Amino acid sequence: MTITTTRSDEGTPHGFTASSFASLSLATKGENKFDYGKFEFDEAGHPLLSDAATVIRCELEQAVPGGDHVILIGRAHDAGQATASR
Repeated sequence: MTITTTRSDEGTPHGFTASSFASLSLATKGENKFDYGKFEFDEAGHPLLSDAATVIRCELEQAVPGGDHVILIGRAHDAGQATASR
């Protein structure tokens, strides 16, 4: 299970779950997904699941239209044990 989180330029947290990095998530809009877990924020304001085993930070490389979804392709630039203070 992968939980992917980010924040908008306005600071609103967004996220979805996927069974792998290559799967298509069928996440719905409108529901506050951050009500269902304990999240903390790193120094840049990105939401992190506080009991995650690992955090991989990515920059958005490309957003590709995929029917009624958008396929997000990220470039990993940092990985390590999860702590909100990183």
